Amino acid sequence: MVTIFIASLSGRAGKTAVCAGLGKYLLNMGKKVGYLIPVIGKSNNKADASFMKEVLSLPESLDFICPTFESENQLSTSIKKLIDAVSGGKDVVLVENANTIAARETSARVILVATYAELIDNKIIPAYKSFGQQAAGIVINKVPASQLHDVWTDKAPSMREAGINILGVLPEDRALMTFNLDELATLIDGKFLNAADKAEEIPASFMLGAMTVDSGLPYFSRMTNKVAIIRGERPDMQMAALHTSTLALVVTGDHAMIPQVKNLAEDKKVPVILTGNDCTTVANRIEENILKTRFHQKRKVDKILELMSKGFDFQLLSKTAGI
Repeated sequence: MVTIFIASLSGRAGKTAVCAGLGKYLLNMGKKVGYLIPVIGKSNNKADASFMKEVLSLPESLDFICPTFESENQLSTSIKKLIDAVSGGKDVVLVENANTIAARETSARVILVATYAELIDNKIIPAYKSFGQQAAGIVINKVPASQLHDVWTDKAPSMREAGINILGVLPEDRALMTFNLDELATLIDGKFLNAADKAEEIPASFMLGAMTVDSGLPYFSRMTNKVAIIRGERPDMQMAALHTSTLALVVTGDHAMIPQVKNLAEDKKVPVILTGNDCTTVANRIEENILKTRFHQKRKVDKILELMSKGFDFQLLSKTAGI
């Protein structure tokens, strides 16, 4: 049995996403996978635990998967027993935890998940080397598309020369950093007018309605798989958005929609979300909450698997972690 700690330098680096992607990959390879996400103090990771329990089909209870400890020292003295308790019949146990002290109390291998920003700030190498022989490799996450080539051709070789195993370089993907349509509707006090079966869809972008009729089609054609947010009194803009690649239409202001827009949305199977809030309120709520979203949607698992299939070296992990 192999234990792998998934650690990070900061919150929201992508530990849960990497755990989900790696766990699903191992399951698909026929491995039996266990999972723990111990927390310290009042931190509440039950939502992460519940999601991973479902993704990995774990039989253990949430309290077992996500135990709470009063201090790092208490966790460190208990971590071996935790792993022993969950490891029965497992090939691999993934432990998602930022507490590097606990990892050092075990023989586990460690994957460090770091962001592109932390790479630029030169924080990765000392953190990685602090794990010594336990370090299995690093995943550089949330790399802007424009910087992927530079990371692979410039940064990665120099890090390898420093003795760091580069397990993966994963691009920044908006689909992993946003909410689905159902969460959006709740956030903006909206309701589905149609196509509620697409509530789990995840938009790639958001666009506010253009100001003039003439700019409608060219404007909305700039982005694909988007949510278009348009005032209720602008059916012309609503029609323009529906004639482009639009995942959903948010109509603000509680205005009655004209039949032409309703019919076109139904024909194209584009969900329409009605809200009494104005465009500014909707945009502000999205902006205020988009960075707070977590990795709790099944479609995001498919996306991270897709990204990891292209940018994660599973063979190197098998070698360095002994899977």
